[in-house]
Amino acid sequence: MSNCIFCKIIAGEIPSTRVYEDEHTIVIMDIHPASIGHMLVIPRTHAALVHELSAEAAGHVMKTAQKVEQALRKSELGVTASNLWINNGADAGQEVAHVHLHVVPRYPADGIRTQVPNRPKQQLDFADIAQKISINL
Repeated sequence: MSNCIFCKIIAGEIPSTRVYEDEHTIVIMDIHPASIGHMLVIPRTHAALVHELSAEAAGHVMKTAQKVEQALRKSELGVTASNLWINNGADAGQEVAHVHLHVVPRYPADGIRTQVPNRPKQQLDFADIAQKISINL
């Protein structure tokens, strides 16, 4: 995609700090990190949303995420945990329309909050909701 910033980074047209790359993915440092060591795993194949990415490409993204997350834990940064997330669509906070997985290192008492807020309990018909989803699988 000619206007995609991640495609331009992959092509070397825009500078980035690369941590890792292979034939399927690149890993760069996030320029607005949530914590020290925050990285983005980006598939070389352009897809705006997760469901547009092939299963093979999605698998490569996760394999790369496992590899860099393990490297974080082995590093001297003192990482004790991590969050892995994908913002999938504008309403989910996605700012760049190219699938990318955040690997966010976590540290003791780092103050980062990622939990889903508690909502009042509702009476939901889980079977009906599940049925509405599953008919599309």
